[in-house]
Amino acid sequence: MTARIYKHILIFVLAAVIFLLPFYFIRFTIIGIPTNILEITVLLFFLLSVFFRPRGKKIFGYFSTYLFLAAILITCFFFHSNQALGIIKSWVIIPILFFLALINLFSKKDLKNIFIFFWVPVLLVSLWGVMQKTGLIGLLSYQRQDMASFSPYIQSGRMFGPFESPNFLAMFLVPLLLILISTFSRRILILVPQIAIWALGVYVVFLTSSKGGEIALLVSLAIIIFCYISRRATNKKIKIALYSFFLLLILLAGIFFSKKIASSSSNEDRLEIYRYSIQLISNHPIVGIGPGNFQSEVAEISKNDVNFQNYGLPYALHAHNLFLNVWLSFGVLGLLSFLLLLIEVFLRLWRRHDQDYSLPLFGAILAILIHGLFDTTYFKNDLSIIFWMIMAFSFILSQKEGDELGRNKKEDRTAG
Repeated sequence: MTARIYKHILIFVLAAVIFLLPFYFIRFTIIGIPTNILEITVLLFFLLSVFFRPRGKKIFGYFSTYLFLAAILITCFFFHSNQALGIIKSWVIIPILFFLALINLFSKKDLKNIFIFFWVPVLLVSLWGVMQKTGLIGLLSYQRQDMASFSPYIQSGRMFGPFESPNFLAMFLVPLLLILISTFSRRILILVPQIAIWALGVYVVFLTSSKGGEIALLVSLAIIIFCYISRRATNKKIKIALYSFFLLLILLAGIFFSKKIASSSSNEDRLEIYRYSIQLISNHPIVGIGPGNFQSEVAEISKNDVNFQNYGLPYALHAHNLFLNVWLSFGVLGLLSFLLLLIEVFLRLWRRHDQDYSLPLFGAILAILIHGLFDTTYFKNDLSIIFWMIMAFSFILSQKEGDELGRNKKEDRTAG
């Protein structure tokens, strides 16, 4: 079997991983270990990458990845409940294995073909949201079992698709929509349906009424457009006008969204959750409270707050802020290594001049962080996989041309 056939098999399994991103709710147990269809497919991809890997030097990715893993090992030492270990397995170890497989198997020339696969889950989830809005699709079995959580969404008309909340639907769609910008075709017959699907996805983001998702999408999209035009503009006056317009746009957007957020009835509970999160951090600044323990810890320190216990605690499943949640789950080392990883990724993407890829990826990770100010845009099966896929694509894009050529030559020598 040639290297070309190996690669086709790996790309097929990778396409399956991307297609199955929304279906992690299909859960089962293997040898007493809880898992789901997405995890199994990712592990299959990793195992195939070990057996079918090209010969030559191995690539290990970002140094900060291993600092993050070190923080996870410390977390395992202090918090080794089944729940904590399950979260670490599903949301850290498996996604990082996926990251390592991607950066060792693919090069920049493969990215466009990989990105095209994202049209399938975006279309599927968007249609799901629209049909849910029109009543053509009802609740999944796991959603029917938790009617207390889903009834408010149904009554308010907020769409949530196959996910646990409207916010999760927005968290899923926004980074993928931004990545898909890099795949827009110049051929009108392909471009028209692409724009239609993309616009449908944007429409569904607004159907979720997720303010964090809306802000993340619009701000990231504006920054992508701004950077693209700014890098291509040569006239100084045009650049000054562009900067002025962009600052005005940011100011108007800030006023609009601040009013929208201020009118939200959920703000009080969210602010209380932030307050209790900061209190927990002050109590456990070094190692945090461990993954999966947030609600029980908040319940303990808020037991004298009857109003919060009745109305806020049911929504306090996590810190509703990505950075607070990383600190509480994985300690201060986890937070610092996570921030270092983000800085390294942003610097690598910013230095790239092939804007067709670097700017959409830059926008996607930026959207995750902007939405992460209001929610935890990492701590879920699909979201953690999407995060580490973006990390992998960013690393692949930043590889030197000589590294890619050397790897490709080694692959060619294994053919036949």
